[in-house]
Amino acid sequence: MIRLNDANFLMLLELTQIVLPAENAKLKQAVVAMHKGSLTTKSSLKKAVTDLSAVVARLDQQLTATAYSDQQTKAVRARLLTQSAKGQYRDFAAAEQAFLAIESITIALNQDADLEKQLNSLYDTLENEDGFSPQTFKSVAAKVKSAFK
Repeated sequence: MIRLNDANFLMLLELTQIVLPAENAKLKQAVVAMHKGSLTTKSSLKKAVTDLSAVVARLDQQLTATAYSDQQTKAVRARLLTQSAKGQYRDFAAAEQAFLAIESITIALNQDADLEKQLNSLYDTLENEDGFSPQTFKSVAAKVKSAFK
């Protein structure tokens, strides 16, 4: 069995859910196919990865050709915070990617100084990968979520 780290795809799924909802189902299907392929044969996995790469290439063109409004950017951040507060990121890699996306968006919106305390609280849950607690990440995300506007 091959173990796959799909945290980056989780973030892409969250992004497409907001800015390209019509493409989200295709991406999700391709990610699921990759996981299924990893459980069968090497050739199945190779095909699934090739198909997923094609989906991501199309998304890359669409995503980079678009100028995003602050409203869209905030909606992506709100989704990440909501999913975090629901406990959707149960492993360290996914939680770390969610935090980094939340932080990057906050910096891009020039809100990092105003939200430094909340960002630091969320980051503190990720300080020790070996001691990572999904429940603590979830709890802190729920607590700080309302500060992000």
